[in-house]
Amino acid sequence: MLGHTSISKPAVARAVTFAGCMFGGLLLLTGCNSPNDSENVEGSMNTETPTEAANASAPVSEAPLDTDASDQNTPPTSMPSAPSASNTPKAYDAQIVSPAGYKTLRFGQDITAEIREQFGAKEPDTGDESCYYLSDNTLTYNSTEFGKRASVLYQIIDGKMALIHVQGPNAPFYNGVRVGDSVDSVMATHDGQLDYEVDHYAQNGDYYNLIANVNFTVVNPSKDGSVLTTDNIKMTNDTDTLPIQVEYHIKNGQKLSQNTIAADSWSAADKDKLVGEVDSIDIGIPEAIYLIEGCS
Repeated sequence: MLGHTSISKPAVARAVTFAGCMFGGLLLLTGCNSPNDSENVEGSMNTETPTEAANASAPVSEAPLDTDASDQNTPPTSMPSAPSASNTPKAYDAQIVSPAGYKTLRFGQDITAEIREQFGAKEPDTGDESCYYLSDNTLTYNSTEFGKRASVLYQIIDGKMALIHVQGPNAPFYNGVRVGDSVDSVMATHDGQLDYEVDHYAQNGDYYNLIANVNFTVVNPSKDGSVLTTDNIKMTNDTDTLPIQVEYHIKNGQKLSQNTIAADSWSAADKDKLVGEVDSIDIGIPEAIYLIEGCS
């Protein structure tokens, strides 16, 4: 699949080169680091400890959001409206985090200063227009370590919505997996078709990531798995324009036979040893998933 490492503590982001890529195809993204864990729901994104569904038949990047669904955590009416979309056979419920987006924001959508202000952020939380977060404070949860926090955050890269970070157990995810679920549930949801990668800062296997592609396959991958270009991606739906991945960050794991396992290379022994539960979920374009950290 795709080479990737994700962590929860501040560190230098992986240097990844994406030649000739941009949103609408692929976006060139580099140099973003995640915010500090000590900040709460009023501040920037918190990724305490790291935490796609392989649903190739579901169109994503242009899928309209069904904003008619009711939810007690629906944003105020002043929140921005999602752009219209056409030529898509499936609509996702706007009140569920999905490959289309969440509530009023869609993957690839331009995020203007006006939209940012409607989320209560006059300036980027990182101080950097090229990479920052918006918190959806209409849905929150209580973290034992950090107190009240937003359950869902949006990562904005180069002015577009690139990734959704799900950290609250009350945030609904389109394939049914939630924060706190067992790794067995994740594996069952994807029929075991997930890449495994030990967290960069937890080589003992206590923290690891499970990654799947939603609407594309990787062709002619590089030997080291670190470079992704448009030549490496084959979309599985003609109506999709953005490739989407899901990454589950798992905690309380244990050491397996190796630090990386491809989706088609699982041994029975390693599957039997796979333990842990979902700490958080990221869904977004591969370039954002690739970053070791988010923005800081």
